[in-house]
This record gives sequence, structure tokens and C-alpha cells, in this order.
Amino acid sequence: MSLTALSQAREDARFRIFNYVTELSADEGDDQDSRGLFAISWEHRQLAICRLLQDGDSAAFQLGLRRSGLTWLHLLTRMAKGMQAAPSLRLGSTWDCVASAIAAGDLKLAQQIADRFPGEPDLEREYLDDYMPLAMMSRLVRAPDDRASIEALGQRWEQAEDGSSTDDIPLWMALADRDIPAFQEAFSAVIERRRGQMVAYRKSPGGLPTTAATEGTIYIDGLAILQLAQSLGMNITTSFGLCPKVARVSSVHTELPNNSWMAFD
Repeated sequence: MSLTALSQAREDARFRIFNYVTELSADEGDDQDSRGLFAISWEHRQLAICRLLQDGDSAAFQLGLRRSGLTWLHLLTRMAKGMQAAPSLRLGSTWDCVASAIAAGDLKLAQQIADRFPGEPDLEREYLDDYMPLAMMSRLVRAPDDRASIEALGQRWEQAEDGSSTDDIPLWMALADRDIPAFQEAFSAVIERRRGQMVAYRKSPGGLPTTAATEGTIYIDGLAILQLAQSLGMNITTSFGLCPKVARVSSVHTELPNNSWMAFD
């Protein structure tokens, strides 16, 4: 982990949040607004990770993740009123923001984002893999005891993948069954896969040192899965790489002010 890269990521996040909030007030139009809100949401997440890694501040980490989710909720609310946004941005990024909200222990915010999700996409579209984790997570948030729904969704996922076995299905089924040993085995495999992805990312021509220092050190999706398991009554005490215990925050029950997404620390 490079402290220089983290410092740059932190500086970039603060600068971009300020700039995009300023630009949004200029009312540039739907396309510009949707991209600006997307950027603000992402940078809140990056800043949150920096606050945790550099300052050891889990409260600031939690707040930043909640602000990331709140930004996306604002975008989805505006979309419901007619604002246009690219389908690929809506699908994958909605998953990112649901994961951020759940990782922050804000299940109510996660539910509000999931409720505004723009429906099921064509299963042949290229961003299916972005959609399916969101669908699984949303089902478990909405109806935690509906195992049959999770199983049916997993079967659709396999069919869309030309019948191949999807690595994540055992994880979601273990959550649906509250099966701690099966969950720990499946989750360990997810963490190892994430490690491999980040090794490849660091070596790729397009890999950014700042993103490698943030997303490559703290796995927000993994933290969301652990938080969800906890909310389902599964007491997971095992330590997992990329998901340190300092990042596993307590649940919150108070809402943020609606304009909190415009602020940063």
C-alpha cells in the first residue's frame, strides 16, 4: 500500500466532490448532472477508505460510505422524475452504492436505493454480472427468509451464463440458509478472487495507483456481504483479508440530512 497514492486519492476525492457539487449548481443538464452525481458518489467512497486507512477513523469511513449511498439515492430519485442516465451506469453503479450503504450498516438507505432500482435488464446485456449481485443483495434485504426466490435467481443467473456454474451462487445460498461454515468457505473464495483481480489490475496499463491503494486494500463489497450476514443473525467472527475488523462498523438507525451528500470532511 502506498501512502503517496492514498494521499493523492484523498486530495483527488476532496477536489472532485467540491468541483462536481459546484458544477451541479450550474444546472448543466441531465447528462452532465447524472455523471456529476456518479462522480460524487464514487469520490465519497474513495475518501471514506482514505479516512479509514490513513486516520484509522471508522466513524468517518462509515459516514463517507453513507454519503456515497445518499448521493446515488438522490440521482435515482431524479431519474424517477425523468432525468436520463446510461443503463450501464444505472446497473453497476447502483450495486456499488447499495454495497456502500450496507457496508456502512445503513440498511434503510440500502433499501431505499434498491427500491428505486430501474427494473430487471435483458439478461443478455454485457453488464449482467453487475446486475446479479445487486439483485441477490436486494432480495436478501427485502425478503431475508425467501430462500426459494434466491435459488430461482441463482438458476436464472446460471442459465444466462450458458449453463456454467457461477462462483458466487454458493455464497448467496449460504446466506439464505444462514449456513455459517458454508458461508465462510464461499466467502474465502470470493476474497481470494478479489486478490487476484487486484493483482491483475495493478499490472494492467489502465490500472490507477490511487484506485489500487483504496479499492485494492479495502473490499467494500466484501464488507457489505459480512454486514448483511450479521443482519441475518450470522455471527461471523473470522478475520478475512481486505475486510479488516476496523472496517466492520456498527449498524446505524438515524438518517442523514438530505443534503449531506454535498459535504465532505
